[in-house]
Amino acid sequence: MITQHHEVAVIHTLTLPTPFAVGDVNAFLIEDEKIILIDTGCKSTQSWKVLGESLEKAGIRFDQIDELWLTHAHPDHCGFAAKLQKEYGVKVGMHAHESATKLKGTRASNYDRFFRASGVDEVLIKEMLRQQRWYETFYDDFESDFFIKDGDRFSTGNSEFVVKELSGHSVGHLGFFGNGVMFTGDILLERISSNALLSFNPETGERIDALARLRESLQYLETLSGTVYPGHGDFFANPANTAHYHLSAQDRRYQSISKVVGDHPGNLFELTQIVFPDMHLPHNTFLCLSEVQGYLDRGEKEGFFMKDADGNYRKS
Repeated sequence: MITQHHEVAVIHTLTLPTPFAVGDVNAFLIEDEKIILIDTGCKSTQSWKVLGESLEKAGIRFDQIDELWLTHAHPDHCGFAAKLQKEYGVKVGMHAHESATKLKGTRASNYDRFFRASGVDEVLIKEMLRQQRWYETFYDDFESDFFIKDGDRFSTGNSEFVVKELSGHSVGHLGFFGNGVMFTGDILLERISSNALLSFNPETGERIDALARLRESLQYLETLSGTVYPGHGDFFANPANTAHYHLSAQDRRYQSISKVVGDHPGNLFELTQIVFPDMHLPHNTFLCLSEVQGYLDRGEKEGFFMKDADGNYRKS
């Protein structure tokens, strides 16, 4: 656990284990007149043990936590929300769109329909849906006590945090900003690029242009200064430089995928196999399809690609 004393509050970084390829995840404890927890880690015996030991080192009991603010409702960030809410009376807040998408089993039909229309092999579709069910074992369903939206202001006593919607990695991803620090969840990571994951509007079922939203979030962070507390990895300064680096890397990837589309017109599945030859590996498939679709959306929006009635992309 890393503890930092800022102007008017103490921030504890709680690094928790996960079984996922991304590795450890960070939760944050803000110690002020109110005790705030940002994210929780995933539901596992080991993670709960480490979370409890970290709180004990900070001199905080679970029942002293006033509120849980979720950056987003992926299992490695919301795994203990239900337990904290039901057993310790912690009030849970998140974006309304995250509340609608995190209920188990509610997303499978949208993905199944989209993957079939995109030419994805049946075996891979079944494996992705199996993985989704596995991911869902690392959290329990819960309901939000209050919704958080862009522009909201929350006081911890001596500090005030402003909410900024930072979608792209998930539909209702949030960031919390105040006193020269920012909690950015999985949108801005220093060493790895955030994934613009395939996602759907929970109200309409329409697919969202995740990469466009992620780029908007990064472009906003490119204008800021301060200390970043990310969902994974160490805290760091210079959010503007890091956001610019990721945006530039995306531009380079866009150029390479544009060349593939020009040389080998095809559907999402066919193009993804060319861009990522190892996309058939179970832990790669969804991420690879998500990334390529994001750039196909960008090319189509900018008028460089066109999509025909059969779902094939080619240069305009």
